[in-house]
Amino acid sequence: EEEHRLRKVAANISKEVKKFW
Repeated sequence: EEEHRLRKVAANISKEVKKFW
């Protein structure tokens, strides 16, 4: 499902952001 995949990508991005901050 497209929306589910997008949500997963968004979660990965937020994880990366937390690493940097």
